[in-house]
Amino acid sequence: MNTIKQIAVIECGDSSKLFQLSPVSQSQGYVVSKIYYQNEVPANVVNSNHPGAMVVNDKQAIIDDSLIDMVIVSSPSGEEMGIVGEMLKANKSTTIL
Repeated sequence: MNTIKQIAVIECGDSSKLFQLSPVSQSQGYVVSKIYYQNEVPANVVNSNHPGAMVVNDKQAIIDDSLIDMVIVSSPSGEEMGIVGEMLKANKSTTIL
């Protein structure tokens, strides 16, 4: 039996190259439950990329969520690497893509 693994995505890139959860990851029980966009992203892109995910207005909503198993920081630039440090300080398992 697979256990659902809650993922939060912090999307730092532009809307032309947003993170997509692979079918293999989905079959292994991973699901994107929260997402935070650093930059403006069209609503239709938000809804099609991560249906069912809650879009949050700040990173603190991810830090405060004890159900999040992993945080993916997608497409950070050098100046956005501080986000990774924030997640690690909050004891969140963090991956950079």
